[in-house]
Amino acid sequence: MAAEGRVLLVLCSLLACATAANLVSQHLDSQNFHSQNVIEADPVRVAVYLESLCPDSLNFVVNQLVPARDALTDIMQVNITAYGFATDEPSGDGYSFECQHGPSECKGNKIIVCAKNYLAHETYIDFTLCLMSGFYPPIEGEKCAEKVDAEWQPIENCSQSMEGEQLLHEAGLEQGLLDPRPDWMPWIILNDVFTQENQHDAQEDLIELVCRTYLGEPPEPCRT
Repeated sequence: MAAEGRVLLVLCSLLACATAANLVSQHLDSQNFHSQNVIEADPVRVAVYLESLCPDSLNFVVNQLVPARDALTDIMQVNITAYGFATDEPSGDGYSFECQHGPSECKGNKIIVCAKNYLAHETYIDFTLCLMSGFYPPIEGEKCAEKVDAEWQPIENCSQSMEGEQLLHEAGLEQGLLDPRPDWMPWIILNDVFTQENQHDAQEDLIELVCRTYLGEPPEPCRT
């Protein structure tokens, strides 16, 4: 082969390698950009205000919140606060409460707020969902603590003490800062903003609502 031919062959080989390398680089950049978009998308924050014996709260937890969290755990961040349409007033060093569905609801609400204080956040959510899915939430605490591998005694002691009264009072203060004020239980807020549309849709199909609110790559449950 003539020298000119060998030079031309080498140049063509180099050009082909450069082109291939450029294509690979573009592909990797595209994958990396895509991955970053998925990773950097914030989970949808779902804040739920409820009562431990409210039929609508129980129905929402069992039929909407539990299935949605199971299906969309990677794109959904849940927070639960128990107080509802209760009232409280100072009583000695603590507080006395009147709850919409009676003293047993106050007991259930105290268990929930005490669990929130004593457990890691995700464990607390698991515990509360278990409690609200049980036969009668105020008596489900020990069983649910065992289910999530948590100590029941500190939670029970808290719920029967002035500590539990203080925590439930603080939950009421937190709920009282909401704008607008809740006029229904459960009260559901997405990404720190309440809308009547989200309130309605969350109780009809929470999975669909979270999927359409999420700004990242939709997971498989959102595509089925």
